Amino acid sequence: MTVKLGGKTLSPGKDYTVTYKDNTNIGTASVTITGINGYIGKVTRYFGITPKKGGPYIVQAYKYNIMDNGQAAFTGLKNAKATKVTIPKTVTIGGKSFRVTTIAKNALKKSKVSSVTIGSNIKTIENSAFEGCGKLTKVTIGSKVTKIGSSAFKNCKKLRTVTIKSKNIKSVGKKAFQKIAPNAKIKVPARKLKAYKKLFKGKGQGKKVKITK
Repeated sequence: MTVKLGGKTLSPGKDYTVTYKDNTNIGTASVTITGINGYIGKVTRYFGITPKKGGPYIVQAYKYNIMDNGQAAFTGLKNAKATKVTIPKTVTIGGKSFRVTTIAKNALKKSKVSSVTIGSNIKTIENSAFEGCGKLTKVTIGSKVTKIGSSAFKNCKKLRTVTIKSKNIKSVGKKAFQKIAPNAKIKVPARKLKAYKKLFKGKGQGKKVKITK
C-alpha cells in the first residue's frame, strides 16, 4: 500500500497507522488510515473479499470446491474411515454460506461409506461419484436432483436400498447402477413410477432389481 499527500509518499508507522476491520471472512472489509506525528485526519475505504474458486476447502469432516457459478461441490471426505455421510444443503466457508449443488466426479469412489443422505440442494451427481463403494447399503437422493452421472453407483455390490425423492430427474448415465445388489429396490415418487421405470431401464442393474413407489 502506498499513501501519498500532496505528491509526497508517506511512511507507515512514522506518518500514519493502518487498521483493518472485518478482513478475515468473505464479504466487505474496511481499511482506515490515520495520520500521526504532525499529520492529522483519517480516511476509510471499503473493499470486498471474495472466495477463491476451486479448493479443497475442508469444513468439519467434508471437502468442498467453490465452482465458477458461486456454488459449492462436495468433493470427498477428510477422514477416509467415515461410514455415514450426510451431504448438507449449504456449507459456510470464510463466513459465507454456499449452496451445495453438486457431488463431484469420483467424490466418494471406493470409499468405506455404508449409508449416504444427499442434501436437498444437490442437483447433479457426477460420473463415478460413488463407484466401487463396497460397503454402501443405503442411499437417499434429495428432492432437487436432475442428473445421475454414468457409473455413479457402479460396483456398489451391497447397495440394496435407493430412495429417490426427486421428481425432476432428467438423465441417468450409462452403467449408473451396474452391479448393485441383485435384490435391490429403487424407491421413487409414486407419480413418477411409470416415467422413472422407463428412464432407469438399462442402466446396468440386474433383472431382479425393482423400481417401486
